[in-house]
Amino acid sequence: MYYNFSENELRSICKTYLESFEKWARLVIHEILTDNIGSNYFYHSNNGVNLFKKELIENVEKRRSKDSLRYKKPVDALLLDDIIYILCKPELYKKYFSPFLISMYPNGKEEVRTFLSRLIPIRNKLSHSNNLSIRESEQCVCYCNDFIECVKEYFKMTNKNKTFNVPTIIKAIDSLGNEYILSKETVVQHITILGVSDNSMKKFSLGEKFSIEITTDPSFEDSEFTLKWKNINGVEVLNNGKKVNITISNELIGIRSIVNCILTSKNEWHRESNAYDQNVMFTFSALP
Repeated sequence: MYYNFSENELRSICKTYLESFEKWARLVIHEILTDNIGSNYFYHSNNGVNLFKKELIENVEKRRSKDSLRYKKPVDALLLDDIIYILCKPELYKKYFSPFLISMYPNGKEEVRTFLSRLIPIRNKLSHSNNLSIRESEQCVCYCNDFIECVKEYFKMTNKNKTFNVPTIIKAIDSLGNEYILSKETVVQHITILGVSDNSMKKFSLGEKFSIEITTDPSFEDSEFTLKWKNINGVEVLNNGKKVNITISNELIGIRSIVNCILTSKNEWHRESNAYDQNVMFTFSALP
């Protein structure tokens, strides 16, 4: 199959898979370590010994100092090498990561390290405009997919512990570059769209456009739920409701304007009074 693609097409495919791998890896690292260690896990220490090596902390801090808006959390500034280091750190692997990685990597953390490390030279070639072989393209797609399947397994495992095992929205990003991590346990959630310069509520003007894209729990198929956006006129809905392009209209003018994304599973019962399972309310200001 890969022989049918041009070099540019293969590079685009591999970039997409690597980006997807890194996004899911950062998400699962952040969620697991936040739940088990706390929100300040990146700087956690025990008897004066840091959880992560000094070099990693310093490099992440340098990246964040250069672009704090892009790297709002330390996990956002992790590179592929850093992700592999964290996933394979012995005490973290044993306590937190092995339960869902073991299904794809039965020989333990060294097998995880071996396969994920094979992505590094592929990433480097893509970064430096070097050609990829067909075999490298196959490896990139295969190894990224293997890991993403493990992430799906993680969500299946955590879903079993929920009182209501239903699909949920777990993350949202906007066209301003903001990322918002959502709680899987909260039915109604409020997200404030932030401005680029000062991290306060974004003030849009009449006619201005922006977009919101959501990510749903990957352990559920899209056919198991519906997404409906409310309180928006003239909105362009894409990808079965997972992305919307919004143009500020007169109907949206207000000090606190709200658009809702409502997720409803196809179960006969729902988390909210037999009506829906999650309601995410995106708030911003719209000026005339």
